[in-house]
Amino acid sequence: PSFEAYRKHVKARELNVGADPRRAIDLDREALALDSDFASAWAGIGVAYRNLGIADSALAAFREALRRPQRLTDRQRLMYEAFVAELHGDLAAPLAIYDRVVDADPSYLPAHHNRGVLLESCGRYEEALASFDRAAALSPFAPTQALLFNRLTALLALGRLEEARRLGSV
Repeated sequence: PSFEAYRKHVKARELNVGADPRRAIDLDREALALDSDFASAWAGIGVAYRNLGIADSALAAFREALRRPQRLTDRQRLMYEAFVAELHGDLAAPLAIYDRVVDADPSYLPAHHNRGVLLESCGRYEEALASFDRAAALSPFAPTQALLFNRLTALLALGRLEEARRLGSV
């Protein structure tokens, strides 16, 4: 409903990706001051707090987003449900959710990347590497630094040192 709220949220997303999550939180709060039911702004705050490692605040923000299902796409809702489950320490539920998202939209890069991170944390490195490779293939430009780093750690865990060395020199 508020174009200005949307503009603030877009800038917040850029800052969150650009490693300034605290400023992203401030901008999403400004967006919420203009539109308190802006579910994506609530979720943006959740992502920022998640990136900062502040789980309780991330959970609260994701729950606020999920309380506004009419303002979320099905994919957004599923992704935020996966974040909530993961923040609760449940690894099976978010993995199942990411699988559903990938099945519904095989071209959705964030689901492949997040799925890979989760698989890596479970010690399922080959599967994680496959998810990271799929995400990299979907990247319209070049893989992000986070994606390259996650791929590197999976290769190291698998003992594939030569591939890791080549990747590390990119």
